[in-house]
Amino acid sequence: MWRTRWSVPDPEWGDATHPPVLLVSNQVGPRPAPRRDAALARRAEEARHRLAQEAAEREAQRPVCADCGQKFTDDWWKASVAVDWGRGDSHPHLCDDCKARALEAERQVEQAERERQEQERQEEAAAQALKAGGWLGRWRS
Repeated sequence: MWRTRWSVPDPEWGDATHPPVLLVSNQVGPRPAPRRDAALARRAEEARHRLAQEAAEREAQRPVCADCGQKFTDDWWKASVAVDWGRGDSHPHLCDDCKARALEAERQVEQAERERQEQERQEEAAAQALKAGGWLGRWRS
């Protein structure tokens, strides 16, 4: 609080009254960092370095798609190593696009196999029908 008037006792033995004075000293030039701040900064830098190193190690362990070579995302990686209680992932080493292509190829192979078996059954049934030849077929042989 600033006051322009103040009360002081009468001077004794030649003392003169002076107004109150506030002395402020500013250091000239850069301030040296205190040891505690330096230790905190060093610990923070070590923590950043450790986190960066852990991230690099994790990235090096990240699996890639066996077909196209694309790296798995975190969610994808977690889903590929999750315990599957009997459900099972048909292709845990493939990305979603490659897995869809692989499943479609498997479905096409299965469909072709079913069609081939059906064709064989029809040919066998036709051969049996020709062999039997109806009622007069017995007299030919």
